[in-house]
Amino acid sequence: MEAKSKGLSSRSIALLASGLIGAVLLASLVAPSLIKLPPFAHPCVAVIKIEGVLASSQDYTFLTPQVGVEEYIKLLDKAREDPHIKAVVLYVNSPGGTIWASEDLYFKVIELCKSKVTLAYVDGYCTSGAYMAILPVKKILTSNSSIIGSIGVCMVLVNFNGLLGKIGVKVLTFKSGRLKDIGSPFRNITDEDRRIYEDLIKGLFRVFKERVLKYRTNLVNKSEIFEGRPYTAYEARRLGLIDGVTTLNYAINLAKKMAGLPSNTPVEYLKPARKGLLSTILRSYIRLTGNYAPNIEILALWPPPSPTFTILELLTKG
Repeated sequence: MEAKSKGLSSRSIALLASGLIGAVLLASLVAPSLIKLPPFAHPCVAVIKIEGVLASSQDYTFLTPQVGVEEYIKLLDKAREDPHIKAVVLYVNSPGGTIWASEDLYFKVIELCKSKVTLAYVDGYCTSGAYMAILPVKKILTSNSSIIGSIGVCMVLVNFNGLLGKIGVKVLTFKSGRLKDIGSPFRNITDEDRRIYEDLIKGLFRVFKERVLKYRTNLVNKSEIFEGRPYTAYEARRLGLIDGVTTLNYAINLAKKMAGLPSNTPVEYLKPARKGLLSTILRSYIRLTGNYAPNIEILALWPPPSPTFTILELLTKG
């Protein structure tokens, strides 16, 4: 009887341990979305870091970021709603991303700029969709080694039709209209398809260009700027894409001055919630088994993704 009792006790401990581990994993997934940060207790300047590819964390593609644009939007809302945050510096190092994620961030920056003094400081990349997202700020400042610009939109289309034909695979498509399957990776691209794609890109680029012209009123050599070329910081300043080449400390002090704050005003850094262990596991699983390689991506991104980039993403990132 004594041995049996001990055995039952061991099983109970094992079950309890399993339950605790499961609870911790579940909490790591859901807790970040439930936490609401309290307001700061004193006037301050907030620095919000926006880094990496801009894309939704729900879009399980080869562009799926470690931090989804939703997390940056939460931080912008936090800064806008907190009465103690008097000015904001967006610390940017991003090549851009999907056109939709970049635009979502752009509109949130507009909201923030209506209620807070907002500057941007670039340390690294601020190209394509990332540049569009920060256009509404009062000043765009950069480090001297930053890369700026690449204003434009591109479409990446993956087509498997030739490969499938070589291995004897046939795909049958039944559709209600002649163009209903446009963009399908299982049929050849027609001249009409190309014209439609070009019209889509032209329409999206027209919006991007109008936003640049609205917020950057002192541009030089506009025809060159809108060819999609990236520039060094000093070239970007000469062309009117940015307002100065300096340091982060200078940008923070300028934000204080523009907001009428004393020089000793504290600086608070707002960071996106860290992904929990279970969330990372689920993301890795979905990316390896689900929709990780779509046939179409419409991007405001520079440099554009390459086959090597795609393969490395799948193999090394969760």
